[in-house]
Amino acid sequence: MNQFDTLYFQKYLGKDDELLFVCHRHPILVIDKIMLWCFFGGVLPIFFYLQNTFSFYDFVSTGWFELYLVWVYFFIIYHVFDWYNDVWVITNHGIIDITWNIFSGSTNYLAYDSVHGIEVKSNSFFDSILKKGDIYIHLPTENTEFFLPDASDPQSIVEYIHAVIQEIEERNHHPEEPVDDRAPFELLLDTLTEMVKEHLEKKVHVEPIMAEKEDIDHALRYASTVDLR
Repeated sequence: MNQFDTLYFQKYLGKDDELLFVCHRHPILVIDKIMLWCFFGGVLPIFFYLQNTFSFYDFVSTGWFELYLVWVYFFIIYHVFDWYNDVWVITNHGIIDITWNIFSGSTNYLAYDSVHGIEVKSNSFFDSILKKGDIYIHLPTENTEFFLPDASDPQSIVEYIHAVIQEIEERNHHPEEPVDDRAPFELLLDTLTEMVKEHLEKKVHVEPIMAEKEDIDHALRYASTVDLR
């Protein structure tokens, strides 16, 4: 997954969601449309216009023809955006199905615990060669499913989804131990302190000195001057 995908689709994530992978439709879909529109909508009309074929100059002015080319350009850009934004966003909590068009769009969310099966269908022999196919995720409700048509490398996408679901299930059955968030130096210092403390408790045994009250009073009363130098 490239950095642009990570930044662009971040807006569709929830507060605790982590973006793991973005599943695009096969690029041959948009490449095919770009080539057709560039050739039949751009190259041929320009050639015929410059050659004045069918007397184009008589009924189409240069301004209108340039406006037509601008329209073709934006139409191609629209198809590129349509392809790029029709995706599945795989997160650590579920799958987000994004459908986009210039006027409206839709976003559907699927939690992993609702997945009851994943199916891949190839519509032709060329789909297998191009690694293109339809992905269906079956849901508990009858006749309902998540659908990503003409996905790019669908087998890898399905394997990735299975791996994420399996990792989440293992994490739920075997929760991680709490992580000590102390700094490494502080953790090392505390460990050494405990080791030294245990060593001293085992090796050193100090007998308490007990004295009678009368002896203490006598020592204090007749004690000589102590040279502290």
